[in-house]
Amino acid sequence: MLTVKNVRKTYVLRNMTVQALRDASLVAEPGEITVVYGPSGSGKSVLFNLIAGFERPDMGEIIYNGLRIDRLTWRELISFRRGSLGYCMQKNIIFPRMKVVDNIALPLLIRGVNRVEARRRAEDLARKLNIEYTLYREGYTLSGGEQRRVVLARSLVTDPHLLLIDEPTSGVDEENKVYIWKTIKERVGGNTVTLIATHDEFIKERADKLFKIERGITMNI
Repeated sequence: MLTVKNVRKTYVLRNMTVQALRDASLVAEPGEITVVYGPSGSGKSVLFNLIAGFERPDMGEIIYNGLRIDRLTWRELISFRRGSLGYCMQKNIIFPRMKVVDNIALPLLIRGVNRVEARRRAEDLARKLNIEYTLYREGYTLSGGEQRRVVLARSLVTDPHLLLIDEPTSGVDEENKVYIWKTIKERVGGNTVTLIATHDEFIKERADKLFKIERGITMNI
């Protein structure tokens, strides 16, 4: 289970203070898909970065299966991410000169999985996401929607226990949204906590649990 309790995060930009999150709270259960939605700039991506441990909250607690993520050391965070976390960030970060199959397989290769098995698992996910035709092309040749599915596949390939997906359908057409949703649903097992940030009604209406975030405050819907 993932629990976020009264989290606050403030940034100081030049002479301006921006309160990105103020008393944000939510609970996400294993086996469910929990969706966080709200307007651009409402704090969704900030919340996800805090959960992933890329930043620390100013106040509050982030607890995953009894582990206080907000208190982990840098080395402990690296271990946590490698062992438990799959994170599909909002930005499409891929290696432009690396083949798509290896872009997807990269987290497995880092873990020491042999190249044949890592590529096999990457190919399986690419078929499910309808991008198998891109597998042996270089990353820079892909469209924005294709890149989005590559980044999603990479976050899923390790079968993570905690899955954070930020705007999975951004730049993706209606047909391929169905592939994305089916693949996410298929990967959500009994032990997986899945949290999705989105503007997309297609995703929102299929969620098990909804939290609205506005001006940095979350509300259970």
